[in-house]
Amino acid sequence: MWVSRLFNIRWHSADGVKSNVAFSKEDFAKTVKQLTSLAIAVSSLGFLFEIGKAYYRTFESISTVKWQTAGISIKVVFNIAASFWLFTISLVPFTNIESETHQNLWPVLHRWYRTADQYQIVNSYGLFRR
Repeated sequence: MWVSRLFNIRWHSADGVKSNVAFSKEDFAKTVKQLTSLAIAVSSLGFLFEIGKAYYRTFESISTVKWQTAGISIKVVFNIAASFWLFTISLVPFTNIESETHQNLWPVLHRWYRTADQYQIVNSYGLFRR
C-alpha cells in the first residue's frame, strides 16, 4: 500500500500507530512537478476532446442549408476561442503550486490572467491564496 510506504505507518501493540514522513522535500517537489505537468496534459486532451465532440454534435444536428452552416460555424469558432481563453488563463493559478511550471507558461497567459483577475473568473479555489 503506497500510503503506508510514503508515511512509514507501523502498528505497535504498546504504542499504537506510529508514522513519519518517508520521503524527502526533493522527492515531493519532483512528484508535484510531474503530476502538475501530467494534469495539464490530461486536461488539455480532455478539453480538445470536448471541443471536438461539441463541434461534431453541432454539425450533426443541423440541416444542409449553407447560410445556417456558416452562421453556426462562426458561433462555434467564437465559443472555441472563448473556451480556449478561459482554459489557458486557468493554468496560471493552477500552476502556482509548482513554480518552475508556473514560470514556464507563456507570458501572454500571465498577461491575460492579470487582465481578467479583477473579475475573479478563474482562481485556485482559495487553496493557495497569498
